[in-house]
Amino acid sequence: MHFVVDSQQAGTRLDRFLCDVRPDLSRSHARALVDNGLVVVGGEVGHAAQRLARGDEVTVEWRSISSLLGLPEPDPSVLNVVYEDEDIIVLDKQAGLVVHPGGLYRDGTVAQLAQRRFGELSTRGGADRPGVVHRLDKESSGILLLAKTDEAHAELQRQFKARETEKDYFAIVHGTPRFHSDWIEDRIDRDPKHMDRMRVVRSGGRDAATYWEVLERFQGFTTLRCRPKTGRTHQIRVHLAAHGMPIVADARYPHRQRNALVQPQGAPVLERHALHAKGLVFTHPTRGERMSFVAEVPEDLRNFVDWLRTHLASSEGGRGA
Repeated sequence: MHFVVDSQQAGTRLDRFLCDVRPDLSRSHARALVDNGLVVVGGEVGHAAQRLARGDEVTVEWRSISSLLGLPEPDPSVLNVVYEDEDIIVLDKQAGLVVHPGGLYRDGTVAQLAQRRFGELSTRGGADRPGVVHRLDKESSGILLLAKTDEAHAELQRQFKARETEKDYFAIVHGTPRFHSDWIEDRIDRDPKHMDRMRVVRSGGRDAATYWEVLERFQGFTTLRCRPKTGRTHQIRVHLAAHGMPIVADARYPHRQRNALVQPQGAPVLERHALHAKGLVFTHPTRGERMSFVAEVPEDLRNFVDWLRTHLASSEGGRGA
C-alpha cells in the first residue's frame, strides 16, 4: 500500500497515520507493522513515533496480525456461501466469527475474509466494514447478507431501515412461557454501567419490537421462533432475557432468577449462545425480485435439542424446529 501525506496529516505520528488511512487497523497492529520493518517513509524504514511531513511517501507491506504473531492465517474458505451474484453475497455464518473489526477483534472477521475471497466490496458502511449490510453477533450463526457494490448496499440498507426485510431466528431459552406466542415491544438503550450491553428502558432509548412463538416445550426449556420487526443491537437477547426467557449459554444477558450459563447435567455443552439467524427475505437490489434464504439449524444446537427431547420431554409438547 502506498500513501502520500497531505497538509492535514502533517505532524501525525506514523502509527496514528496508518490507523487514520486504514480504519480497520488497531494501534497495536499498526505498531507491529512498523516494528517489523514493513513501513517505509521516504525510502527509509520508519519508526512508530516519528512525525510525518507533508509530501512524505509512506509504503506499507501488508501483513495480518496473525502472521506477525506467528499464528495461522485466517482462511477465507471458512465462509459458507449460500448465494452469490454480481451485486450480493449471502453467507451462512458460523458461530465464533466476528462480522467486522471492532474492539478486541481486528483480524479474521467476515468482512476481511470476504474481501480476500471476493475482491472489492462496497465500502459504503466504512473502509473497515467492506460489504457489511447488517450484523450478527459473534456467537450467533446463520444468514448474513453482504453487498458488492455501493448501489446494492444503499438499496439493501434502505430496505432494512424501512423494515421491508423479514428476519427469522431460532432460539433455545430457559423457562416455559405461559403463552404460545406474543409480541415484546420494550424500548432498548445502552446500559450506562456496562457499555458493551443493552437494556430495556421505560423511556428514552429506541423502539424495538420482537414477535416470538413456541416451537417446542421441554421441562425448564423452550425452543422459540423469533421474528424481530426492528434491528436493534442484541435485540432478541435483551427482550427475551427481560421477559424471563434468557437464551441458553448467553453470558451477557442472564436473568435474575435464571442463570443462562447453567446447562442440564449430561447435556451436550453449548460453547456459544443458542441463537441462529435461520431465514432472511429481502428484495434483490437491482433485479427487484423477492428472495428468500434459509440456513438450517447448526449441529451443536440440534444436538442440544435432541438431548432435551430424550431427557426433558414435556407433556405439553410442541411443533418442533
